[in-house]
Amino acid sequence: MRNDGNETQMSSTAHEREKERVTTTQVLKMNKIVYVILQAVLQLAGSTSLRFIKPNVVALEVSDLSSFDVLLQCGEQYKGEQIYWERNGESISETGNHITVAIDGLHGGNFTCHRPNRDLLNYTLLLVHPVEFPKGGVLIRSIDKEFISCTARSYNGQFHCSWKWHQERIQRAVVYFKAIRNSSIINCTLDSDISGLTCIDKDYCPYSEESRSINFTLLVRNLYRLEEHQRTFLIRDIVKPDKVSITKIQDDVFEWHPPETWSVPCSFFPLSYEVKVVPNNHSCDYTGSRVKENKTNESHYKVKFKKAYTFCVRAQDLLTKKVWGDWGHHHQRKHRHISEK
Repeated sequence: MRNDGNETQMSSTAHEREKERVTTTQVLKMNKIVYVILQAVLQLAGSTSLRFIKPNVVALEVSDLSSFDVLLQCGEQYKGEQIYWERNGESISETGNHITVAIDGLHGGNFTCHRPNRDLLNYTLLLVHPVEFPKGGVLIRSIDKEFISCTARSYNGQFHCSWKWHQERIQRAVVYFKAIRNSSIINCTLDSDISGLTCIDKDYCPYSEESRSINFTLLVRNLYRLEEHQRTFLIRDIVKPDKVSITKIQDDVFEWHPPETWSVPCSFFPLSYEVKVVPNNHSCDYTGSRVKENKTNESHYKVKFKKAYTFCVRAQDLLTKKVWGDWGHHHQRKHRHISEK
């Protein structure tokens, strides 16, 4: 009886395993069908590839500016309906759930499909990404020769990335952006002028060694030309302290304090300073035979300069020595002084 029971149990177990195998196979087949359907939404001839960026937005990645045919689909749910198409708001002759359109050079487009009464059913923004072309058609390089500049004012996990648009690209837009560290998405918010964004890494710990880099991806476009830019960095490499606040405590003696935005305690996040005295009516970037640059870890300084002058101070992370902050300055004249922060 014990053996019969075991055989019954084994038979039942085998049956359950067979059901699980069949179910798994069915799921795989369904996933394959869904994948094939998604692949069929957009197709093209030749060696060019299509890249899905986000819902309703795709990029045609090309190595040259030849003409390519692309198959568009309004949607499986509209199969059998009478469908009309528009390209950039103008009617085109192609009709039906599936149409083939020619993409010449950088002339992508916003393709919309409609019912006969012009009700909008769906749309596809088709961009062209010339992958082997030199970058810089949409954005321009900054002073540090990068398309994207990223800085952090402290070690609180927040950083800001910015870029400069080519002045002739007036129909520009940010298509997509993503910051990621160790497979975790970092929350970012686009600036209102679309020339930068602010991100905050909530998992960042300023008191531990930073071992994994942040990978930032930005996709921008002008009209239908797509351009991709990337930056990889550590917070400690982009920390740039804010301006220091300078106070005159007596004749030609000044003191300053770490920026209010700087991380505390200062003993754990020490700053070094650069002090410069320049002739009056000159900026702090002025260099000349009479201008001396002094590095110090102190927070006070006595100026030995008889004529009117500008007293300048800027801060830098003492440990990383990566990026200097902007100059804080104080204009000292013969009979009066004006402070500027």
